[in-house]
Amino acid sequence: MSLATLPTAAVTVSVSSGDTGAATASPASLTFTTTNYGTAQTVTVTGVQDADAANESTTVGLSASGGDYASVSASVSVTVTDDDTRTVVVSPASPTSRGRGT
Repeated sequence: MSLATLPTAAVTVSVSSGDTGAATASPASLTFTTTNYGTAQTVTVTGVQDADAANESTTVGLSASGGDYASVSASVSVTVTDDDTRTVVVSPASPTSRGRGT
């Protein structure tokens, strides 16, 4: 992400996940100055491993402060495609039967 216009001073953009059980976002903040405001900085969104096989959705929030960007915010919708599969687990792994012989 980057800033669209030259700020009057340093701008800090806070980054947060709306549901940290579905996805995390890092770093927690980005700093833009009057010299690097137009240079893109990377926000990494990582899906969280969970116990179910359901896809999840959340938002990543961006909130700016400083340098005439106070109160500027945005959000990005994120869909996490779960990598788990639904399976049936049989225990013990090799069932045995006991019966009477004839």
